[in-house]
Amino acid sequence: MKRNLGLLFLLGWMAGCGTHGEDSISSNPPVRLRELLIIPNFAANSVTIKSVNLEDGTSSVLGNPVPSAGTHPLIARSHPNVKVFYVVNRDSNVITQFTLDENGNARLISSIACPNQTQLFVVHPSGGWAYAGGGTSLRTYAISSSGVLSVQGADATLAGEPGWDADFSRNGTALHVPELGQLQSFPVAVGVLGTPITTPLASNADRAVDLDLRPGGTSIAVAVQGNDSIRAYTLGNNGFPNTLTVQNLTFRPATADFADNGQYYLGENGSPSVHAFQSNPSGVLSELADSPLVLSGTGGAYFNALDLTEKLVFSTDGNANNRLDVRLRQADGRLIGSSSDTQGLNVPGQFAFMLFLTPQ
Repeated sequence: MKRNLGLLFLLGWMAGCGTHGEDSISSNPPVRLRELLIIPNFAANSVTIKSVNLEDGTSSVLGNPVPSAGTHPLIARSHPNVKVFYVVNRDSNVITQFTLDENGNARLISSIACPNQTQLFVVHPSGGWAYAGGGTSLRTYAISSSGVLSVQGADATLAGEPGWDADFSRNGTALHVPELGQLQSFPVAVGVLGTPITTPLASNADRAVDLDLRPGGTSIAVAVQGNDSIRAYTLGNNGFPNTLTVQNLTFRPATADFADNGQYYLGENGSPSVHAFQSNPSGVLSELADSPLVLSGTGGAYFNALDLTEKLVFSTDGNANNRLDVRLRQADGRLIGSSSDTQGLNVPGQFAFMLFLTPQ
């Protein structure tokens, strides 16, 4: 999960931060912050919209599930600047685009073809482009001011099947894609992908399932299945991988997410467990006390992400147990408390968040 860059401005505005002094604090009108959770239901061809209680992480369903307008929705992504979200329908090879309001009302605005068996979709931090990866194809889309996708140029070729989440470095001028057997790092200029640099993994059979840029931009963390590990790469001046540190794991990793302070939250494949780590600028991890937080029951924490306020860590398993798990994040980064919820879910996939700020 990539942090919404507009969130920092939004929360700062709520607190009256900035250079205008105390008068600006008193001049801010009362506001309400509301966070919605967007969850694709793979087995039901639908999307569930839930409202998040930011105090305890519980969530409630808003209205009926929304038809995804495709087959087997697997990924939801929100736009960083406009109230639009995208749903990747893997088995009909279509990305559908919806507007969303704070009451959870979603409206289909457009659909567009994507590569066969797309399982990776990321939006450029500027909000001007998006990239969808499936098989050995990586497609570029331009995004209009209203959030609508249109194909830009020819597809790039991937060296292997992509993982679940890519990331950008150097303010969006490099895109790093995790794949089977390697990473590929593409230079990006006005949305256009240049010739990539390939970085091999330890084995061609290793699968890089997740990649995240550490806040500050000095390194990336790659979760690898096979030789189960986190591979941390420092980044050179060009934004591409440089030196490598490998940290072997005693469990099979799934997807992960960084908090803004560099703490790293990694889910397990096949267990409802999330591990919490500190990281240094080179990406080297040290596990926090009381980690992992293991929940009861069967399933896993395959799709794992902090909410946009970074108070909560959510996970789904992409499995018929239909569990949405949430953990509370403390000031020191440790995880406490938890709840598990199945309301409105039918094989939930990779989810997204959207924030609304409204006057009271």
